[in-house]
Amino acid sequence: MNIIKPFLRNKKDDLTFLEETADELRRAVNSIAIKSLDVGFCHGDCHGCNVHESEGLLTHFDFDCCGFGFRVFELATFKWGIFGDDNQSELWSSFLDGYRSEREIGDEDFSLIDTFVVIRHIWWMALIMGNARDFGHRATSDEFIDHQLGRIGKLMKRHSVL
Repeated sequence: MNIIKPFLRNKKDDLTFLEETADELRRAVNSIAIKSLDVGFCHGDCHGCNVHESEGLLTHFDFDCCGFGFRVFELATFKWGIFGDDNQSELWSSFLDGYRSEREIGDEDFSLIDTFVVIRHIWWMALIMGNARDFGHRATSDEFIDHQLGRIGKLMKRHSVL
C-alpha cells in the first residue's frame, strides 16, 4: 500500500477504494487465528507463467519469491494466475485435486484463499509500480492504475470477499 499510495494522490476516490479494500482484507485475515494457518516452504509465485510442461512433467522456475510463508498465499497465487481463463473452474479443480493428493488444506486456509487472491493482486500491483524504472513507467500511468483497480473490484466481487 505504501508503494501504491503516492501514485493515487490525485485520485482520491481510487485511494479511498483501495484503502477500504485493504481494510476489508485485513479484517478477513485477522478473523482467523494465525496459528491455525499452514506455514512452510512456498514457491511464492506459483502460477502458469513460472511453470514449464514437457512430456507431462511440470518444472517450476523463478524462485525469487520463494521462502517460508503461509501456504494459503501459494494456493491463492495459483488461483490469481488463472483468473479470467476460459478454463478457470477446471484448472482450479484440477490444481486442488493434485494439491490435496499431497497435502491437506485446513478449513481456515481454504476460507482465506479468495481473500489472498486479492491480496496477491495488490502485492503484484505494488511490485510492478515500485519497479517502474525497470519495468517501464507505463506501470504508473492512469490507464494501468484504472485497469488494476478494476481487476481488484472484479476479484472482490467474483470471489465474494466482501
